[in-house]
Amino acid sequence: MPQFTVATGGDWELHPEGVFPATLVDWVPIEGTYQGQTTERIQWKFETSEEREDGTPHQVSWFTSYKFGSPDQTGDKKSKLRTLCEMLGVYVPETNEEAAEFNPSDLVGGQLRVKIVHKENSEGNMRAIIFALMPLRPAKAASGTKAPAAREQRNMASAAAQGAPRPQPAAAQRARAAQAAPPPDPDADDPFAGDEA
Repeated sequence: MPQFTVATGGDWELHPEGVFPATLVDWVPIEGTYQGQTTERIQWKFETSEEREDGTPHQVSWFTSYKFGSPDQTGDKKSKLRTLCEMLGVYVPETNEEAAEFNPSDLVGGQLRVKIVHKENSEGNMRAIIFALMPLRPAKAASGTKAPAAREQRNMASAAAQGAPRPQPAAAQRARAAQAAPPPDPDADDPFAGDEA
């Protein structure tokens, strides 16, 4: 049987700083105390592409509340749980009824990128923390600007909930438009076409 030990003052291997692909491998409900009140949170555990000296993947955690927040919130006011879902490209519940059906285990296996920074904790030990979450590959809108895939999913779910015909994803719309377009003129790109003199 292995012997139990206690990590003291920086015995652990610090994850390097930078941006790394990461996979969500587990989630754990935790309780804590903040400003004298008991709080319930979720610890989301990620394995990154970075390996420890023993060849095992590094693990880092992201902590959220159980609240999705409003889609109108941005920046520091934005819910960390909403951010997690958006960066994983999954639908974010918009109503309490939808939120009641949310299963955190459905996110396990999801991939994204994490920005890791080093920060000193209250005991003076350096820790590696997740500073930001980013999609694994940013989605591109038809105009070439970046757009979160979650927005398209939300729009589709909202239309379906209201009984409207389900909107097609942008990629499907572009494919149909390309099929409906007349075949290209082979001479259209030739600046000398028609100049056979």
